[in-house]
Amino acid sequence: MAEPTDPRCVRLACVLGALALAGLATSLFLLRELAEARSGVVFFGEEALRDEDVRREVVRKLSAANLHPFDSHPDAEVARVLVADSQRDDFRTNAIGMRGPPFELEKLPGVVRIVLLGDSYVFGVNVAEEERLSEVLARELGARATDPGSRFECLNLAVNSWNLVAECAFLRRQVDSLRPDLVIQVTYPNDLDDVTGVRGFGAEARFAPRWPAHGDGLVFERHAQSFLGLGTSNLLPLALDHEGRTRFAEALAALQRLRAALGALPERAPHLLVVHWKAFAPAFHAHLGTQLAPSTLLYLPEEYGSDRDLWITPSDPHWNAAGHARVARLLYGVIRARGLLGVSLEPWDEADRAAVEESARGLAGAQADQERSARSVPRPLAALDFPEVELGEARQIYGGIDRDGLVSPYASCALWRSPAARTLRLTGASLPDRALAGARVRVHLEELELATLEIRPGTAFELELPLPAALQEREWLNLRFAADDHVYRGSDLRRTVVFRLERAALE
Repeated sequence: MAEPTDPRCVRLACVLGALALAGLATSLFLLRELAEARSGVVFFGEEALRDEDVRREVVRKLSAANLHPFDSHPDAEVARVLVADSQRDDFRTNAIGMRGPPFELEKLPGVVRIVLLGDSYVFGVNVAEEERLSEVLARELGARATDPGSRFECLNLAVNSWNLVAECAFLRRQVDSLRPDLVIQVTYPNDLDDVTGVRGFGAEARFAPRWPAHGDGLVFERHAQSFLGLGTSNLLPLALDHEGRTRFAEALAALQRLRAALGALPERAPHLLVVHWKAFAPAFHAHLGTQLAPSTLLYLPEEYGSDRDLWITPSDPHWNAAGHARVARLLYGVIRARGLLGVSLEPWDEADRAAVEESARGLAGAQADQERSARSVPRPLAALDFPEVELGEARQIYGGIDRDGLVSPYASCALWRSPAARTLRLTGASLPDRALAGARVRVHLEELELATLEIRPGTAFELELPLPAALQEREWLNLRFAADDHVYRGSDLRRTVVFRLERAALE
């Protein structure tokens, strides 16, 4: 029997619905009025939207009433930015879809331009615009430059959950316009995850524009949480297997291309990569940091993530205003110590001391034994059984498999190999959909393709595949599925799935 509906809920729903309709009506009316006034067009439509001022005003009105802030970007590597030229309750955006005030793409004469590049930490989740790292650093540099005529500008190019590839692509493809004098990029462990696209009304999607053939097979920690209904501590940043190592290689290539583009500018702008990877710092150092010049890296010591006095809430480790101010102070000291801007800066005892002591402490943490981190994984599993996957086991699923074992066109997970294991065993069932008849699923273990599974609707399957000799000494093996077709599931028909996996095991 259904619960009786609370009259207050009904009234609230009516009010919210009315507000939404009113917002849409207002925007359409505004579009029509502005169009008529500016261009003589009596009706709204494509002609009116050609007026840039009209378009921006309509977007501003619509986005102000929208719960979600994102807009899609035509560059698949970038995937999404923020809705441009919008004013929300908690932040404003500029013409290129970044948080912050408008700015001229062409650097003005006499301005020292710094670009802050990153994800939610640079964006400044739940802190005021003037409290963010970019603004605090600009103020400190301006106040302490020995030349009183020096003007500093810190542009903030950051979107929540961007990864290293997206960040580097967004800056590199406009670097000749921006002409920075210094780029500071902050990286976090989720920078190996896929970047989601955008659904209607600015919400994050469940697919990655960079990988359209993957459907909803994201390699993405929050994706695994939502699909499995489990909290996960993804193993991806540890790079124990092929998936992690491949992601690190892609990130390194993106960083090197960006640095090459910066080096080709007349300014030959330096690039400082600030590594905020906490317990994962040894893996970052082993797989990426050792490939970059030490003078271009700054490892934050672990207290920048563990000190709750720097958190925005007791459960959210994003930096609060005090955290942003502390990072800005450290960056001031590092910029001064390493001569990254070519301008004279006054001594600042706290910043200068932090540049020496905290930099050394961060590097020491990054140079710690990476194998110790790998050995710290609790209860590593040689087998995943669906739907019995539990809280502590979901960490080995990178994405593309839901709690019931439904597999997306791309799926990836990690299996631990015991010394005696010599076989990969897979059991499952093809879905009953006749549209999948003859579809093929390539089965990869690490860098090797072991088999091709042909989908036969409604039939069970079991594969027993011997481990190649090249894999028999590795402790962690990456299992991946890549299919050439799929069908839909879910109440909205937006889940893309191929088959049901019941068990994957190294035996």
